[in-house]
Amino acid sequence: KMEPVLADLKKDASLKFEFIKIDAGIHTDLMKTKNIDAIPVFIVYKNGVETWRKQGIVTLEELKSQLN
Repeated sequence: KMEPVLADLKKDASLKFEFIKIDAGIHTDLMKTKNIDAIPVFIVYKNGVETWRKQGIVTLEELKSQLN
């Protein structure tokens, strides 16, 4: 459900961000380290500090607002 939203987000040239997607079935240690217990989860970091986190379906507008 999130793939079309993420594709649109990546097309927005006005946003400066790096997108990293992890596989929950493979990167289980990383999920434990980041306290992720359900997917999908979206985490925004600014200057190496977590500034926002949301579990579940997220709208394009919500993601854009967190990246600005």
